[in-house]
Amino acid sequence: MKIAACHTLLAERLNALGEAADAAVMADFTPPPGAETVLCDDEICHAEHPIGLLFAGLKPLEMLSQNLEEVLLTVPDDETRAEAERILDCVVARIAQIGQRIELRDGP
Repeated sequence: MKIAACHTLLAERLNALGEAADAAVMADFTPPPGAETVLCDDEICHAEHPIGLLFAGLKPLEMLSQNLEEVLLTVPDDETRAEAERILDCVVARIAQIGQRIELRDGP
């Protein structure tokens, strides 16, 4: 399953649990072009608690960021480097957004 499909499924599960704010954050993901190459592990999308679902949404993004970091180490040209950096910036921002929702639930 691609990241956007995974996040859509997680948003539906969060809505079913009555967690509209978390669902809205999860559903508000449009991957940048070229970022839909990492697959999501379907099993983690079946957590029974909202925090588990939020963490499930982080997993494919973290995998993608690791892949992009590896690309940046071996990138052959400036254009490819710039594109990988742009995608990585979007992914990191998305990880931070979901992380804020987790922090709100976990407390300080």
